[in-house]
Amino acid sequence: MQRDSSEPSSAVLSGARHTARAILLQGDFLVLIRRLQPSRGPEPYWVTVGGGIEPGDAGPEDTMRREVKEEVGGVVGPAQQVLVLAEPKEEGERLTYFFLALLESMDTSNRVGEEFSIPGRGTYDVEKIPFTRDAITSIKLQPEELATYLASNVDGLRLLAASMTA
Repeated sequence: MQRDSSEPSSAVLSGARHTARAILLQGDFLVLIRRLQPSRGPEPYWVTVGGGIEPGDAGPEDTMRREVKEEVGGVVGPAQQVLVLAEPKEEGERLTYFFLALLESMDTSNRVGEEFSIPGRGTYDVEKIPFTRDAITSIKLQPEELATYLASNVDGLRLLAASMTA
């Protein structure tokens, strides 16, 4: 389910978990995290960089920038929110704010985050794939709604990215 609001309302904040994620572009490539979790089976899946909004974050964009720094040792330049997804979860609804973000630099040796050292969490490998419809549909990108959105909007998102650097 897509929502049009760009900022969480006080009513929404009370019951939903809020996260922010980067549709992270570096040139013609999409930077993703390839996950392999033993508890989810032997097949890998891919996710965008991101995580939960914390009390010290100024808002979803601030969260996204912090998560890029933590998870891939990256610095984000221009960014624009392009999608909000509402996902029902066992623990309640999760609202995820997705930003088209241009990666200025990345040094994976600077990654930090407790998730990387928790036994049983599996692997978190940084991978780049071509930002094309074919590449996106060839992997198991989660959530599925994001994969569908990206595959359907690659051309428009490329144009938006180009306008962000002009």
